[in-house]
Amino acid sequence: MSSLLRHTRYALVLLCTMSCFSCSTTKNLPEGQVLYTGQRSVTITNNPETPAGELALEEVEVALAKAPNNSLLGSSTMRIPFPFGLWIYNAFVHSEKGLGKWIFKRMAAKPVFISDVNPELRQKAATNILRDYGFFQGAVTHDILPDKRDSLKAKIQFHVDLNRPYLLDSVEYRGFTPEMMRIIERGGTRTALRRGVQFSVIDLDEERQRLSTIFRNVGYYYFRPEFFAFRADTTQVSGEVDLRIVPQSGIPANALKNWNIGQVTFNLIGKDGEQPDHTVQYQDMTLRYHRSLAIRPEILYRQLRVRTGQRYSQRLVELTQQKLAELGVFSYTDMQFAPNDSVSESNLLNVNVTSGFDFPYDSRLEFNVTSKSNDYAGPGATFSISRKNLFKGGETFTVTATGSYEWQTKSPVSSNTKFNSWEFGLDAGLSYPFVVFPGWRMKDYDFTATTAFALNVNQLNRARFFKMLSFGGSMTYGIQRTRVSRHTITPFSLTFSTLQSRTAEFDEIMATNPALQKSMENQFIPA
Repeated sequence: MSSLLRHTRYALVLLCTMSCFSCSTTKNLPEGQVLYTGQRSVTITNNPETPAGELALEEVEVALAKAPNNSLLGSSTMRIPFPFGLWIYNAFVHSEKGLGKWIFKRMAAKPVFISDVNPELRQKAATNILRDYGFFQGAVTHDILPDKRDSLKAKIQFHVDLNRPYLLDSVEYRGFTPEMMRIIERGGTRTALRRGVQFSVIDLDEERQRLSTIFRNVGYYYFRPEFFAFRADTTQVSGEVDLRIVPQSGIPANALKNWNIGQVTFNLIGKDGEQPDHTVQYQDMTLRYHRSLAIRPEILYRQLRVRTGQRYSQRLVELTQQKLAELGVFSYTDMQFAPNDSVSESNLLNVNVTSGFDFPYDSRLEFNVTSKSNDYAGPGATFSISRKNLFKGGETFTVTATGSYEWQTKSPVSSNTKFNSWEFGLDAGLSYPFVVFPGWRMKDYDFTATTAFALNVNQLNRARFFKMLSFGGSMTYGIQRTRVSRHTITPFSLTFSTLQSRTAEFDEIMATNPALQKSMENQFIPA
């Protein structure tokens, strides 16, 4: 009873407090502070409506936004009409003990002041964003809009004037060695920096990444995007930028060296983290493994695109990781490169590839319930289990069993008997992560290519009508040259179905429907 009275007293005190102070959210604000009550919508002038302009405005609005107290979903312009936290703050901010201090500590919301928003700093940050996107004459300003009914409240409104964007007038590469210039010129057709394009730091960053990738693809392993610098001159012609791309000063000597692949070591980690304790040499690859070799060396060697004596290429490194992932037997792959220190002034990079085996089995179980308009309903289930790396070559063998059972929820008008139906199927599939063709040597491609063999058998029983057995098989090639293009070729497919039993009622229906009768005959279809 005492606990109930205590909670009732707290509720009454809180209700009284809200009724007394809900009219004011500024009564006990600190001296000299003004409560921030949100923003008016940003005004935008001279918007060129270019892609770069749209990106600039998105970033500017994020930089200017600041949520007030009782903001609606974090909005800087919309608020919830009941500032409960501010009411509690103003009612109990001076409470130093007892119930008032407890309520303040747990329910009060700290007021957001105009000084917290710091509109001057925000407009400076937004102006810098405009410059990043080529709006060098753009400007951001703001107004403080006091509340007409309470001078201790105010809104902020920002104004953005984009003005005319600056365009690239010329783009030049300077200060590079003749060899580096030849590399840059070979990839110059793919640059986004061209005369007449709007200046944008995003394009500059993309150019750094592009140039770095070009150099890393032709042997410059240690080259990085930050080794390129930009010089932008806007003083020659108003509204135009003369851009110079130059090498940064102090580039490390190893970044200017062309590297070749040295020793290649492949480390196979067991599925439970077992470390390699055996070594075997296969051509120019050293293979380290635990206890017994779980995958054929020629399979791994064929997936490698980095070979001893080759020039280093970032593209080939990424392709190697992709091809190893396509085997489907590893949970991760890591590639480390280190200079070969055994010879002074060597330009060889030793490669350490580490891959961890995934668990060899996968399984899946699905349940479903079906209800049909012909008054049949019932459950179904599908169970599949896969064995990875079946023949130590990345093959996957999968067996799938499906079954369903349906019963008639209503008896036919002419009979009081209900009829049940069932279906059971078994599928087996074997897939290879490469192209398999009789008489051809197994060949691997830089794009994804797979071969799949499938067998299936299905038993269908339709009560009152028939029982059917069907089985078949197929061979399919899958080729995916790009992320958005895939080709499927099925050079062989076989389907066979036969009626094992039939009822008199079924025969009567077939006699009146020749087309349906033809479709239900025994069928042997090779394709």
